[in-house]
Amino acid sequence: MIETLTDLVPAQAIAEFPVNSFLESIVIDADNTLFITSHYEGKVFRISDGAIATHATIAGKATGLALTPNGELLLSGWDEKETSVVWHIAGDGMVELLTELPEAIFLNGLTRLDGDRYLIADSYRGAIWELNVPTKMVSIWLEHADLARTSPEEVTPAVNGLKIYDNFLYASNTQKKQIVKIPILADRLAGEPEIFLAGVNIDDFAFDVEGNLYGTTHVFNSVVKIALSLLLLN
Repeated sequence: MIETLTDLVPAQAIAEFPVNSFLESIVIDADNTLFITSHYEGKVFRISDGAIATHATIAGKATGLALTPNGELLLSGWDEKETSVVWHIAGDGMVELLTELPEAIFLNGLTRLDGDRYLIADSYRGAIWELNVPTKMVSIWLEHADLARTSPEEVTPAVNGLKIYDNFLYASNTQKKQIVKIPILADRLAGEPEIFLAGVNIDDFAFDVEGNLYGTTHVFNSVVKIALSLLLLN
């Protein structure tokens, strides 16, 4: 049984956006600069020392962000024709279309797998895509019922956030209120997924160095802490 505690901690606002802004993903670079996607605006904002600036703008909708080893960005989303795409954003904010994914439905969370290989959640297809950046080749890394919605009529995203910890990929399924744990095998292939945690409404999330998971609940306007290190012992 998972023990649930309510222990609110102090919070400090570092930036404010207009009401009804749909902020989707966030990454932090080595200089503690924050990059945040604004979904409907198709923008990536940069926040440094509390100052907000527009870093990049695309014609479409912006979802997942990932930092590359050289400090540049990859961005998943849709173009103006509603085709699923991934963009490359240089350090100066210059945007380049990297590749199109016409068979994808709803690209969402984005994380680095290894080297130049990245994983992208497809919230409506119930799949995770693998992207090879230099070759621009994309293929299904894993498609599984644990990543899918309970029915195609459900509008809440299924597989959503993706993060790697201790050689496992953790994926939030927001619609099912679950966190899925996927072993990463040799050659960085996907193992058999399992339901790691149920009954948690998580959109995207991050791990700290001790293995604690911090998840955004999105519609409930909160961040929850899950002591993953304790759960692994149960």
